[in-house]
Amino acid sequence: MVLKITAGSIIVLILVLFGSACTGSKKEVTLYQNSLVRWHAHEKMLEVYAVAQNKTDDAVSFRASVVWLNAKVGQAVGLNAVEIVKDDRNGKPPFRLEPHSETVFHEFIKTNGTLTRDLLAKGVGIEITMHDRSYTLPISYGEIE
Repeated sequence: MVLKITAGSIIVLILVLFGSACTGSKKEVTLYQNSLVRWHAHEKMLEVYAVAQNKTDDAVSFRASVVWLNAKVGQAVGLNAVEIVKDDRNGKPPFRLEPHSETVFHEFIKTNGTLTRDLLAKGVGIEITMHDRSYTLPISYGEIE
């Protein structure tokens, strides 16, 4: 038996290998662009508003935490991370999202120190933990008017 290898079969093999290698790194849960972080100076309160969405065709379960992408933010808050324990639907961790659905996390976190726009611009994120892996999604800073 002779195995005939053609350019087409090599391309198909590469696509299959590339596709299977990429599926493990896909982020099932993402954040909408209108997710934001705000600093309430008078109350020394950090507000985190995050809209998490499931972009897949399957239901997903996950835990979520507010994390600091800038160590100075963590020092001002006085905590390493804040686990999110409820969503807008009164769901509890692990949160479950049906395909192509969303949920809102709205947290107010008391801080020990003062935060600035520069610190918050790229200093806060949401860590998503699913099964045996996790990833962090940054949140934009939004002004209060």
